[in-house]
Amino acid sequence: MLTYSYAKSRPGGLVVPRAGLTPDRIVAEAGAVADDVGLDRLTLAAVAQRCGVSLPGLYKHVSGMEDVRRGIAIAAVRDLTSVTAAAAAGLSGRAAMHAVSAAYRAYAHQHPGRYAASVMAPGQRSSTTALKCRRKPIASRFSRPP
Repeated sequence: MLTYSYAKSRPGGLVVPRAGLTPDRIVAEAGAVADDVGLDRLTLAAVAQRCGVSLPGLYKHVSGMEDVRRGIAIAAVRDLTSVTAAAAAGLSGRAAMHAVSAAYRAYAHQHPGRYAASVMAPGQRSSTTALKCRRKPIASRFSRPP
């Protein structure tokens, strides 16, 4: 469900609501753009266009490209965690490893830009913390029972 930040009057008296932007929405749209054009070719101008706002409008919600890339990386790690955990559910050992590997590979093919962001070295501690917190549940699926 979209929220609307304000309504803009158009010629003829037509009022058109403007979709509210949030940092999460910007990161989600940026991830989609990165998947389309590649993470290395991602620009804030392309993200602004996809969000339907001017470039300066993005800067009210994100501090710049590094902030957006960090957000994409964290979101991608969360997505990968969910996808691989679901793939390994009910499995253990070798079967779990194969299921997780297949899910991981499929994610990388379906979301190449987001995947690229997820394997880049984090720029700040918050990204490192997110990565550490997400790894443990998956890794525990491969351990052998005592």
